[in-house]
Amino acid sequence: METKAKSLTRQEKSASRQQKLKHQKKIIFWILLAILIISLGSLGGWVYANKATTHQINQQYKTVDQQRYLKTTVSKQTAQTIITKQARWHWLFSAATAKQAADFIADYQARTKRTQAIAALMDGTHYYRDTVTGQQLTHLDQTLLKEKNPTVYQKAKNKLDTVQVWYAQTTDGSTFINDTYYTFQHEKDQLTQEQVSEANVYYKLLKNRRTKAKWRQPIEKMTAGYSALQKEKNESQAQADQKALEDLKNSALTQSYTPAKVTIEDSRTSSSRQTSGTTTDSDTLTDALADLNITASRVLVLDTANDTLFIAQRSNGTYRVSGSQYTVLANSLSTGAYRIRALIQNSSTNAGVITSGSDFGTYFTTPPAAYADETNTETDFNEADPVFWLKNQPALNNSILVTSGQSLGFITSGNISSENIIRVSSTTLTNLLNTVSQSMTLGVI
Repeated sequence: METKAKSLTRQEKSASRQQKLKHQKKIIFWILLAILIISLGSLGGWVYANKATTHQINQQYKTVDQQRYLKTTVSKQTAQTIITKQARWHWLFSAATAKQAADFIADYQARTKRTQAIAALMDGTHYYRDTVTGQQLTHLDQTLLKEKNPTVYQKAKNKLDTVQVWYAQTTDGSTFINDTYYTFQHEKDQLTQEQVSEANVYYKLLKNRRTKAKWRQPIEKMTAGYSALQKEKNESQAQADQKALEDLKNSALTQSYTPAKVTIEDSRTSSSRQTSGTTTDSDTLTDALADLNITASRVLVLDTANDTLFIAQRSNGTYRVSGSQYTVLANSLSTGAYRIRALIQNSSTNAGVITSGSDFGTYFTTPPAAYADETNTETDFNEADPVFWLKNQPALNNSILVTSGQSLGFITSGNISSENIIRVSSTTLTNLLNTVSQSMTLGVI
């Protein structure tokens, strides 16, 4: 009886252990199942997060002719969402998604920065800010080349071109008004009606508020002063004519009448007969520039006959030397009309000039994407293709770049053996860099 009771106790214990084991297995099973579900859910969420982010990024791009670039209008909300994800949840991204997000953010922020830089040039709608410089405009012109969307690029380029035109005409106008006002103050009798009229026209073209305010009173004073001077001259002349007439009426006729000899010449006839005149004679200079089809109001002139450089100012259709004349040490630039493309001062190691294609003659301080990988050590800019790196020719680190058609040229004080070079002293180069402006015409006569 006792043996049978012990046997039952062992069976009950065994059954109890089996029951507990089954229960533990069930618990382990459900735990493992929960872990699996959570893992699969996390994996699915991870995959979805990466796929959704990739889709958001791709929606902001456009692909044309295998070239991928940001759409014309990028969603600011989407861009901010991607930036926030990258900042907070970058550890959830795959390597590919992380790179896509980083590239998008870089593209978006670069475009935003360029847009802000263009907007920062403007002072209202019709003027540019005081802080704008020629070097800044040149640098920004190169920076815009990084924009691959043609619509966005052209829109920004049009705005920049407008400011460049405003800057050039304001610089030229301010210089002309300054020269004319100097004449008014120191050589009033030499002032002409054409100069006063042209100064007033230039004043209307000034596109900088401070510059316009600077010349407002001088223009008014000069215009009023010239009118008063002309009135005084007319009154004096009328009095002199009246006195001469009275003297003639009261004088006795002591000699026979001799008809006056009058020779009528127009400016072209008179000029053609001055065969012994120098190039700096107004008529000769005007004819020489007319032969090159140059009509700009202010021109940098290289006189090859006298080896001199000077500014020529046009007034009433006639060019006259304005300011100092500088000695040219050597010249290999052919006769013709050139355009000043860049005023180069202490060029950077990445500076260069594009020597082929539609952007020929474009100077940059940061290489456009299309030329970033171009490497050459060519020291002669005439031979470099498709880009000439200024670091290969230190003599041009401070210089003035000019172009004509598909020809490059430089004005420099450095000793260089290349063709298409005008060599001057370092003092002359400094003066020219402070006198001339980008887009100004150079006439080699």
